[in-house]
Amino acid sequence: MKLTVRLYKRHDLDLLFLYKQNSDFNFKSQMKAALKAHVRNEMVRNEIPSGECQAVSKLPSVVQLHIMLDLPDDEDIAKWVKSITRGRRNNLIKNVFRNTFPPIEAPYRLYAETNKFDERGKSND
Repeated sequence: MKLTVRLYKRHDLDLLFLYKQNSDFNFKSQMKAALKAHVRNEMVRNEIPSGECQAVSKLPSVVQLHIMLDLPDDEDIAKWVKSITRGRRNNLIKNVFRNTFPPIEAPYRLYAETNKFDERGKSND
């Protein structure tokens, strides 16, 4: 079974950089491993590889990639994918993959008392 995943510049900039920038990181095999682990209730962790980032303007708007599921070895993954509502598969698969990476802390903080963001960590009032 061929599983198609689309990465969009508008929504998936993190994954698009990972796919385009790091030739040492085998994106498709790591995504397949993340799906296997998720379906089989196993744990898999990925590290964010280091590397130079090219300008966002040079990235394509959409990248389509295909992950091959080998039947019968990956029958459980194929069954899980088919059980996901159409129109939600792509997003769910990408979020399963994202969850294999450590969290990234943003330089922004939310102040509960003011509900305002400030990149220096100070109140805007």
